[in-house]
Amino acid sequence: MGAHVLSSVGRMSALALLLSAVPSAAVAVCDYCNPTVRLDSVTANCFVDQVDAEIVRIKLEGRGFLLVDLTNCVATRGRGLPDASNASAAPVDTSFVVDEAGLVCLKDQLAVAEKPTLDPSIEFDLSTCS
Repeated sequence: MGAHVLSSVGRMSALALLLSAVPSAAVAVCDYCNPTVRLDSVTANCFVDQVDAEIVRIKLEGRGFLLVDLTNCVATRGRGLPDASNASAAPVDTSFVVDEAGLVCLKDQLAVAEKPTLDPSIEFDLSTCS
């Protein structure tokens, strides 16, 4: 009976070790993703225009995250340079890494955001949605 108990303990320990080594989908976190994103009305509108395509792309690529590139949005507004009238404003994120939950989270936050409050820029917390 003592050997049976020891083998059960050994199996339980091995199982616990195995489970701790395999990340759970519920606790998986994108280590590369930006926890926050700062956007103004130009970059926010650009993101909204392309977010559905980005959601499709993240599913097709299967990596779990992607680089959102909004540099073309600001390039038309002076080669990506910040507006001189908003020199004291924090710079916007023209590119950032995000997972699918972050894409949906930012899309949802922008849907309820008042566009005038986005200028000069506002920071969106994506860590609350993962």
